[in-house]
Amino acid sequence: MKKRIIAVSMLVIASLLSACGGFYGQDEPEIVVQGVRAVPSAGNIPNFVIDLNIVNPNRSPIHLNGVFYTLHLEGHRLFTGATNELPVIEGFSEAGFSVNANPDLLSGLGLIADLFSRPRSGFEYEIDAKLDVGGFRRNFNIYETGLISFPGGSTHYDQGMLNSLINQGSF
Repeated sequence: MKKRIIAVSMLVIASLLSACGGFYGQDEPEIVVQGVRAVPSAGNIPNFVIDLNIVNPNRSPIHLNGVFYTLHLEGHRLFTGATNELPVIEGFSEAGFSVNANPDLLSGLGLIADLFSRPRSGFEYEIDAKLDVGGFRRNFNIYETGLISFPGGSTHYDQGMLNSLINQGSF
């Protein structure tokens, strides 16, 4: 009886180790912000949609259960959002999707004050995303940074230029 328990225990441990082994050799996917769009709002708080693209650099498909992200401009947290309505991203491919973005109005006011106090030729952005793949697989935590340049390298901008960048999906 004792030998049977040991054999079953060893079999269960071997199965768990082999099942988990395939999950940790994967490269992290890349997440790219394709654009930020203002959409009609029913209230006083503006609504935005962020278009994201995820690239899967692995052979096996990624079945996403959910994504949570924050988007910062010039160090100010501007948007947060989450969704569980995501496509399956096949191996060595990419998929785009859109998520609702909840603006942080106080941080947004700080960003506007910062922009008008220090002229610059663009915005530094950061996106921090957690991709939940469920099960025993580890989540992917992705952190990307970049620069959004103003047209023509201009350092003089006004509210009209900022609105134009948002509405054209330039960030």
